[in-house]
Amino acid sequence: MGGTLYALDGPLWVNHPSRIAADRKVAQLAVAARLELRVPPALVTNDLVEARSSSPPTER
Repeated sequence: MGGTLYALDGPLWVNHPSRIAADRKVAQLAVAARLELRVPPALVTNDLVEARSSSPPTER
């Protein structure tokens, strides 16, 4: 989707896509680890079964 947003001709940005930090979460965690900051366990996946098995059940 980022490519589509960048292709728009001269839009007025409220929050420019390059400033959205959540898109770079994995890179941020890697930098934090290299700086010897405490980094919580994290799972990056698009596998629903893996994601569900790695987190505690939640109440609905």
